[in-house]
This record gives sequence, C-alpha cells and structure tokens, in this order.
Amino acid sequence: MKLGIICALVLTNSYLVFQYAQDKFSLPDWLDEIAQSSKDAVITAIDSLATKPMPAKLGLAEPAKQLAPVAEVPSELAFTGASCLDKRKATQSKRIFTWTDSHGIQHISDKPRRVDDGTPVTLVSNIHAKDLSINFLGLQGSYNLKQKIITSVNASKTLFEQVVPAELVKPLTVNFRLFTDKSGYEMYRGPATGLLKNSQGFYRAGTNESVVWVKNEAQGEKTAVHEAMHSINRHYIGQMSKWLNEGLAEVAEDIANNPSVLRSTLRSRRLLPVSDLLNSIPEQWAKDSSTHYRTAKALVSYLYFTDRTALTRLLLAESENGCETLQQVEVTRIIGKDVRTIDAMLKRWLS
Repeated sequence: MKLGIICALVLTNSYLVFQYAQDKFSLPDWLDEIAQSSKDAVITAIDSLATKPMPAKLGLAEPAKQLAPVAEVPSELAFTGASCLDKRKATQSKRIFTWTDSHGIQHISDKPRRVDDGTPVTLVSNIHAKDLSINFLGLQGSYNLKQKIITSVNASKTLFEQVVPAELVKPLTVNFRLFTDKSGYEMYRGPATGLLKNSQGFYRAGTNESVVWVKNEAQGEKTAVHEAMHSINRHYIGQMSKWLNEGLAEVAEDIANNPSVLRSTLRSRRLLPVSDLLNSIPEQWAKDSSTHYRTAKALVSYLYFTDRTALTRLLLAESENGCETLQQVEVTRIIGKDVRTIDAMLKRWLS
C-alpha cells in the first residue's frame, strides 16, 4: 500500500514537471521519454477512474442499538410518607449500643434500647438562631407576610424546645415557596390525589421546600407554620407516624394559645377513638381528613400539656426505629397506659 502511494506521487510529480516546466529548460532524451511515459500513465489512470461506474447502492454500517431508557427516579418522598429515604436500615454487621436506664444503670448491648415509659430523656431547651434559619424561594408573597411567617415559625420553636431530645437537634434551613395564585401553585404541585388534592400547602422532602398557596395572609401564615413543622420533623426525627407528624404541625399553628383556648376549639367537635387514630391508613385519612387532623391535634395537645416527657419519648422512639413508624403497642408502652385509658384521659382533659 505504501509503495503504491509513493509510486503515484512520483508519477504525478513527474507529470507536473513535464507539463509546466518543459518550456523552461530542455530535458535529456532518456528523461524526456520517462516523463512522457509518466504523463500517459497518469492520464490513463484518471480516465479510468472517471469512467468507472459507481455501485448501484452504498452499503451503510448497521446502526448501533439504542440503550433502554433509564427509569425515572422520584425526586421526592410520597406525601403520605409511605417511602423511607431518610432513615437507614440497621446495618447487618454487629454494632454496640450503650444507654443509661431510668435507674442510672449503664447498658451495653448488640441491640438498640427499647424505649418505654421509664427511658430518661434530655431536652434541647433552646434552639439557637444559627440552628434554624428561614429562606424564601421565588418572588411571590408580600414583605409583610414573610415577616409574619418568620415571627410565627420562631415562636413555634417553643414546642420543639420543650419536647425534642437534645441529641436530635441539628442545623436546618426551612425553605418556603409561596404562591399567591392557585394555578401557579397547582402547576408546581403537579397531579395530586388524596389529601394533597385539596390542600393549601405541602412539604416536598426531596427539595426540602414548604410550599404554600396564599389565599389570604392570615391563612397563608398558619399554613406556612404547619408546613415548616413538617420540615423540622423530617430533619430532626425522620419518617414519622402520620398522627404524630400532623398533630405536632397542628399544635404548632396555635402554640401561642393557652391550653383552655385549645381545649375549647376541640371540645365540641367529633373525635375518633384513639385506637382508630393510631391504626388509620392513608385512605382513611383521605376519606375523613378533618376528623383525623382534629383528633391528632387533640392527642398531641393533651400529651404536650399533661405528659410532655411521654411525648419526648415518642419522638425519641420514632428517631430510632429505622424505616418503621410507631405502632399502637409501642405508643401504649411508651406512654405507660393502655389505649382505653389514654382515650378516657383525653376526653376528661377536653371536658
């Protein structure tokens, strides 16, 4: 192949010299004959290429096979909290757990502690400003509303300062995204079913956003506080039982009110039996959301004002149970009373 290219170059060069420089100087007879032969060979080769017929059809290489599309990965947790992305399952390898029980005895075990009505807890007491910052995404919402939201969220910190175990608190930014028009809110929210369908706000765990549709400033402020509590719950505790998650958020909206005001708003309204609340599934919440939210608020309010340590233990247990959420048997063990007794005491407190 290389020899053929060299020969072609020599022949072409000889032809060009003969063609364009023959009038400049005379060549020897023997070289003149070689040049003439080269000229004739080049012309013959060119003519041969020009007259050679092209193939009827060009063969194309077979296209590469397309890769199968990659399955879409959800960017957020389901609104119902059915997915578990924020808690790691227990490691398969051995771990050593240590804790101190209510009698001051130090325990060392390869199994985590079993939180009950005697588990000692230490409260955070004060959440510093540097540990809870507030940020607004987008340009909607008035300056006055944003200032009210900041004030209300900071006031609602009181709830967490008095019930959250100190070891669970970590720096957090609450991101708000406000919408003053319903169409923009629904477009950002996307298709919705169940509780989210008729909501005025939601918390998007994947992007850590508390999204609020502001119908009016008073409603917008309360909804913002509610969704901010979901952000704090998720960050401090992780995935939670729905009644406990929503109950804390509902109480946070009215934390500035005294117990008598809270009781008066709940006293004359229908409530579920505590057992029904603790065992409700998402479909039941969607079917009768008002009663479920109201009962969750009543139960958390009762614990907050009468047995705050039990509420702290419930949060501690939720933070340590991996991808599980509290079941009725665990709630009764931690509170130290059976479900009928809890139900009776709640009704007595409300009366």
